[in-house]
Amino acid sequence: MENWILRVDNNLNNFEATQKEWLKYHVLIKMVRSMPEALKLLTKTDFLLVVIIADGIEYLPHLKHMRDMKSMPILVLSSKYNASEKLEAIQLGADEYLAYPSTIEEGIASGRALIRRYTVLNHQAERPLTIITYHEIFICVEYRKFFVKSEEIILTRKEFDILYLLFSSIGRVYTHEQIYKYVWRDEMDSVAENYAVWCLVARVRKKLRSVPNTFEYIKTIRDVGYCIGMVLE
Repeated sequence: MENWILRVDNNLNNFEATQKEWLKYHVLIKMVRSMPEALKLLTKTDFLLVVIIADGIEYLPHLKHMRDMKSMPILVLSSKYNASEKLEAIQLGADEYLAYPSTIEEGIASGRALIRRYTVLNHQAERPLTIITYHEIFICVEYRKFFVKSEEIILTRKEFDILYLLFSSIGRVYTHEQIYKYVWRDEMDSVAENYAVWCLVARVRKKLRSVPNTFEYIKTIRDVGYCIGMVLE
């Protein structure tokens, strides 16, 4: 059981704030925009919880199929609370149907209560995760996941390793040699070493820039190496 929840929502407005709040409990969110996308994902991945934001999503026809596929709790949130819709949702397999909460914390409290009941009944424990957060960045170390502004950046092993090294100590300058030994785990002459690190940094910078208006996190320290620049909040 991974520490992930699945959110079905066609509105991205509150995703980043919601993810940051869930991270306090070492839980990550995977978001899809429709029930067919959610069902497809559930065929290959397990989640602690499914949260369906009912507004603007046709979810009822797919709910029974979702329940038949997996035993995880399903929470439906709607800004237009409807008693008859709640009854139908519960009958089709939802564990709870609530009016959309006034605060993110309230919604997460309801979600965590369902997760707690589910994990206790199934004798499963939430596994602690190592999470690094910094400004628009959050990193899940165990699952080697890297997000910028809540958008996942797909990284190779070396790309993830260099970012993990730099973000693990914000502001610390790592030399070309230190980076090379950590990422390549090998010894090499200084010229080839510097070029290999430079190429890797260039690739990583390009991927980070793929997210619009992203801060230039990786700073070059001339003739020395690289560090993560300080962001003034």
